[in-house]
Amino acid sequence: LISQHRGLPSSAITEDSQQILQARVEKISVVQEELLAQAKRIANIEKSAEEEQARYRDIFELAPDGYLVTDREGNITEANEASAAVFKTPKQSLIGRALMTIIEGEAAEEIFARLRTCPPSKPQRFEVRLRTINGSLVDVFASVRVDPKRGALLWLLRDVSGQKQIRENGSSPETLIGTSAAMLAVRSKFKR
Repeated sequence: LISQHRGLPSSAITEDSQQILQARVEKISVVQEELLAQAKRIANIEKSAEEEQARYRDIFELAPDGYLVTDREGNITEANEASAAVFKTPKQSLIGRALMTIIEGEAAEEIFARLRTCPPSKPQRFEVRLRTINGSLVDVFASVRVDPKRGALLWLLRDVSGQKQIRENGSSPETLIGTSAAMLAVRSKFKR
């Protein structure tokens, strides 16, 4: 800077240097403000994403139907409380289990073959019999969707054993409700 201003009085050099320095300080200040604003936006986005993830986790955990997440081979990576109720076991004991070993009979191979070829946008729906941890059998309605982003299978499981039993016994739900109501009426008479 000094070599550029040879022959000028030192006060002129100082004024020029101060102006250049002032301009650079202002630029740095503007960039600093922009970076702070950008950091605030990023922090807000992160907070929003965390809140959304917490909402998803609550919905997942509190859902009345069983939800499982498995890898493409059917190993359970996530399970909610309702799925634990379907399998009659604590949900932590489901994590890491191979779903193929829980599906009763030869249906497992057929189901996973169908899931390997189905498009991600089209859920597969079917009824299947599962063997619970204690060995009992439970009939479930399953809806499974491929999540290509995570390389996972998303399972909804609804216990339909009671409904299936009603169909097999030939009793209509209305008959069962009427019978239950009559039993409650008789029971309340005897309690008086």
